Amino acid sequence: AAAIRSSTNMDFKRNALELLSSFVIHYREPKADLMELFCDVIETQTRSLQLSRDRLEQSKLKHLLGVVVLGLQNLLCCYQNAADQTKPLRIASDLFIFMSDALFNGPRSRRMAVSKTDGILLSNLTSLFVLFLGNGDARKVLSTSRHMSSLIRFIMMTSGVEEMDCHIAFSNKDGEEYWEAAHTQCLQSLMFIVNEASQIHLEKSYSALIEECESSSNSFRACLRHISDRAHRGAPVVSARCLLTKLERLS
Repeated sequence: AAAIRSSTNMDFKRNALELLSSFVIHYREPKADLMELFCDVIETQTRSLQLSRDRLEQSKLKHLLGVVVLGLQNLLCCYQNAADQTKPLRIASDLFIFMSDALFNGPRSRRMAVSKTDGILLSNLTSLFVLFLGNGDARKVLSTSRHMSSLIRFIMMTSGVEEMDCHIAFSNKDGEEYWEAAHTQCLQSLMFIVNEASQIHLEKSYSALIEECESSSNSFRACLRHISDRAHRGAPVVSARCLLTKLERLS
C-alpha cells in the first residue's frame, strides 16, 4: 500500500491496484491500511471522473474503479464492526449516485454510448450494497433520499421501457449480463429499504420522493409494472411486484 501511494507512475499504480484487489479475497482478517487505500483511490478517481471530458480517460478511470470496488467488497467481508463498514459504503454510494444521475440527467447520446466497463462498475457497486443490506448501520447509509433517488432513476433507465427518454438499451450488447445484474441488485436494494421506518427517517413520503425523480407522472410505477409483467420469472420480477405492493401500502 505504501509503495502504491508513493509512486508517481500511473501505470504502475493501476497494475498494482488490480493485482492487490485480486488478492484481497484470500485475506481472512481486516487490513486497515488496505481499506484506507481503497477508499482514498475511489474518492480521488471519482473526482477525476467527474472532471474528465476525455472518453478514453473516463473508460480507464471506470475500469480501475470497478476493480477497486470489487476489492473493497471482498475486504469488507473481513470486518464485523458496522462502524468500519459505513465510510466505505458512503464513498461507494457517492460514486453510484454520480454514475446514475450523470446517465439520467445527461443527453441521450450518453445513455446510448454505455459500455461493458460501465456495466461492470455499476454491477460491482450495487453488489456491494446488497451484501450489506442486513447491517442496520450500513443500511442507514443506503436509505438517504439521494441514494434512493439514484436507485429509482437507475431502475427506470434499465427497466426496458423503450418509450421512455431515459431508456438504456443494453440487451444483446457486450456486457449485457453486468447491466442486468446491476438492474436486479438495484431492485433488490430498493425493495429491502422501502418500509415504514425508512419513510419516517426520510421525513417525506415515498410518493413525494418518486415524483421528484420522474420526468412524467407515474413513470416509475409504470416501469415496475413493465418489469413485473415479464414472461420469464426471476429476481427482478419478484422484487418489482414486492415494491409495487409496498408502495401501494405506504401511499
